[in-house]
Amino acid sequence: MSEVRVASPDTLRIADAVCAAFRSALGDRLASFVVHGSAVTGFIPNFSDFDFVVFAHGRLAVADAFEIQRLLARFDSTPFSYVQLSRLVDVDDVLERRNGLIEGAYVIVHGELPGDWSLHSPELLRERGREALRRVDPEMQRLSKDWAPANAMQRHGLVRYLATVLKPAVRGLLSELGDPVLNVWRSPYPALARRLKVYDVELAAQMEAL
Repeated sequence: MSEVRVASPDTLRIADAVCAAFRSALGDRLASFVVHGSAVTGFIPNFSDFDFVVFAHGRLAVADAFEIQRLLARFDSTPFSYVQLSRLVDVDDVLERRNGLIEGAYVIVHGELPGDWSLHSPELLRERGREALRRVDPEMQRLSKDWAPANAMQRHGLVRYLATVLKPAVRGLLSELGDPVLNVWRSPYPALARRLKVYDVELAAQMEAL
């Protein structure tokens, strides 16, 4: 495992278990297993998910998926709400996009990144933040319509989705206000609220309460 500090010992336990399932199912086809996001930088217990990227030779076949599901059937992802394969990279596909991950916000559990792999640049992250800010108004209008008739199960899902809108938007706002881009994109929710307080005390207090 790489030397980046993780958010919790639970990150290591879950990473080892999930990686072991993929290694068992894929064998030598598994090139690398990488944990990233809030599992590394900081998470909200029982709310945040556990994101990871798999680098493999070839795609994930249906039989592979069934085998991984069987191996993880009794797996306990606590304190994360669930584990999520955020991207599967076919290292043999010449058309596969060869960039991703943020410096200081990922941990290599198995293998190594491809030699031609590049991390997200500050410029790219800044543009993603701008895109997130542009999404806020249309997403809120759409989600308000979904929220109005929603039942309890649907509302839980909508709140989770709102978090995926909020976090990059706040990062985008802080980047536009002049905060160091990489530091912003490595910050968990509490740190984002602290950074926001420098510019807007009331908005930061609302985020802290949330």
